Amino acid sequence: MTARNTQVTLAAVDWGRPDRDLQIARRLDWRYLLPDPRLCRLALIGRPQGALLEALQLFSEKLTVIPSSAQPTQPLAANCDVAVVCSSEPGAVALASSALRTGGYLYWELGTTRWRFSLRSCHAALRKHGFDEIKVYWCRPTFEECLEMIPLSEPSALTFALSRRLGGTHRWLFQAAVRLLAGIVIPVGLVSCRSVVARKTEESSSP
Repeated sequence: MTARNTQVTLAAVDWGRPDRDLQIARRLDWRYLLPDPRLCRLALIGRPQGALLEALQLFSEKLTVIPSSAQPTQPLAANCDVAVVCSSEPGAVALASSALRTGGYLYWELGTTRWRFSLRSCHAALRKHGFDEIKVYWCRPTFEECLEMIPLSEPSALTFALSRRLGGTHRWLFQAAVRLLAGIVIPVGLVSCRSVVARKTEESSSP
């Protein structure tokens, strides 16, 4: 199977609904995690949920959709500035690496999956495909209605978020748990919506 790039035509939007306009714009708040929040040449891998596709169509200069089932070995243009991944397929990150120029950024949304997720395993998988400067965030409460993005690599930030959510009487217990979770496995039920930002620094080392 070969990868098929699809140029997306901008969808018509009713700009007479300010609440909907705000929702669409807020769906891309993650772009402020990037050094440059402008969305120029984008690649989208997978099937986005909710308002994400509509938001990308409206706010990017050029959007290319790549099926997550495409073969990672298929040569792509490798000229995108940002690759947005909405898939837990094993080859999705490799596809993103193939689509990105050196210095481009990956934004990867991971919802509930069967993976045993850990920061270490996430970093290892991304480095295998030429990514560095990796940061993982808890998008709370959901990707669609995100009110805050909490960096999981900073135990103090996660401790504060958990203590607000679960109560502050056992802060020392949260601190110990967070130190453990940061290196091992983060339960999906605790942090279900995670996003990853990483910079492509070199070509993938996978065959």
